[in-house]
Amino acid sequence: MFALFPRWWWLVVVPAVSERFVVLLRGVHFGSYKGRGRSVNVDATSDKVIESRASKLLAPLRARGNVTVLACTYKSERIRDWARRSQVDALRVVPWKTPNDLLLAAYAFALEREFDVMVSVRADAVLSKPFVDSLAMDRLNFPWKEANGRMATSCLYKSSAETRKGCRSKWLQNGERYADAIVVAPRRAVPDLVFALKEAKKFHVQWDQHSMFQHLKKQRGYSEHLNVSTIVDGYWNSNPNTHKNPLFSLARKKKMSSSSSSSSHRRHSHPPPPRRKDPHHHS
Repeated sequence: MFALFPRWWWLVVVPAVSERFVVLLRGVHFGSYKGRGRSVNVDATSDKVIESRASKLLAPLRARGNVTVLACTYKSERIRDWARRSQVDALRVVPWKTPNDLLLAAYAFALEREFDVMVSVRADAVLSKPFVDSLAMDRLNFPWKEANGRMATSCLYKSSAETRKGCRSKWLQNGERYADAIVVAPRRAVPDLVFALKEAKKFHVQWDQHSMFQHLKKQRGYSEHLNVSTIVDGYWNSNPNTHKNPLFSLARKKKMSSSSSSSSHRRHSHPPPPRRKDPHHHS
């Protein structure tokens, strides 16, 4: 005798494969440093910073898969407490380096792990809103197209400007720069980010990653239409002191305590080497 089954007996519900995320906190979390002619005081140890990341980034990612939190940063008097409260699973402390040197160390740290998608975030970023649902997990994601001084005021700080030909042409003329405070990449793209950083360093570009895309475009085949996305539309400035942006602010203090100032970081202990002009970088 044959057992009788409903016609749909063969339908099996297969649970969705859980994605593996690495959240990489990188850069200064506490202390003072000098860079580009000014002193910067960072305090990312406050509840405001940590809770913004927990609610707007970690919780949405954990709803989608497994999350490992890594941190690559500099030593400070508050580092252990900051790492614990930031839910850091593995911590790497590096000697003071330029931002792009630290980022290379951070990416190497991340690549020691197994993951599907890396979310690289400045340690001092205070997130303004959740953005996980805006990510294209199979593409390289930047916050937005970086505004530049050649663009008309009417092009700046509005999402609708991206469709205007005049705004886009000025952005293209200045080198197709993207913001870098948040970078989200599938694992296969992380070695390409390392490559682009090393290319930028050949021209002594040490302070930001805005020009990375040009190296990726010309030597790795990246395209905004093929495998690059932005989290928000429009042209914005990565410096929140210049203009408020939709994604984050930066944790700053007017004055640090004497103990934190005594161990402050300096970007240059020696004069920087002569700068070769990077054809893709615009200040």
